[in-house]
Amino acid sequence: PVIKVDVPKVITQDKQLSNDGSKDLQVDTSTVLAKNIGGSKNAEVVPAEVKYLEPTVKKADVPATEMNSKKDNESGGVLPIPSFESQTEPVPMDAAKKYPTIDFNKPPLQQSLNAAADVTIIRPKSKELLLDNPNIEGLKFAVNNVILNCTAIYFTEGNAYFKFRLQNNGEVDFLSGPMMLTWNKKSGMKGKLNPGFISSFPVVQPGKQVDVMYVTVNVSVEDSEAFSFELTDRLGKTKISLLIPGLEYNNAKNKARN
Repeated sequence: PVIKVDVPKVITQDKQLSNDGSKDLQVDTSTVLAKNIGGSKNAEVVPAEVKYLEPTVKKADVPATEMNSKKDNESGGVLPIPSFESQTEPVPMDAAKKYPTIDFNKPPLQQSLNAAADVTIIRPKSKELLLDNPNIEGLKFAVNNVILNCTAIYFTEGNAYFKFRLQNNGEVDFLSGPMMLTWNKKSGMKGKLNPGFISSFPVVQPGKQVDVMYVTVNVSVEDSEAFSFELTDRLGKTKISLLIPGLEYNNAKNKARN
């Protein structure tokens, strides 16, 4: 069964995940363990057990031209987010003119990188895998009309390739900024998995989607552990955090072995 939790924010073991207050968070009660804290509406959730379901938007957020049917218009319910067109280039040609203070040829200043990574191997492999089919479903979270999806995890030559899809359901560009993957260990310790390579820091236009590859070292995790992926936009207006259960990571690893 699926319930809708009407709370302003969700607190996890890693970081506070919060949307803009206008979105409803759907929680799969079969995989989430939550409890009230001090009689408040806040929920404490175990990261490895969190599963975010297909995000939806209220009808007011969807233009009339995108309504699915007359029945939907009359029902007063919620509609699925409309489909997105793949963006030809991660950074449009006019981005430098629109945002003259940003150098899109360089990573954001706050971006940490693993200098020991061999990009001569990782870069061409990332380009190849960006064209591959997804192997993960249902891992997504939306904040401020931007949807972050984890669509696949691949493994090769000691590296883990996390493929993320950014979808812009708003009316302005989303300028991708610093990204970081953190390993939430069973012991309570956290380890940052700095990227050896990130395929791009896209400027996602309204109604478009772009895939991004985040490459880091392959680690051995338990099913009950989890990763948290955090993305901040270059303008500092939006921060999105997505939980990736260790079970999903290990399932993808097992598929790669078979």
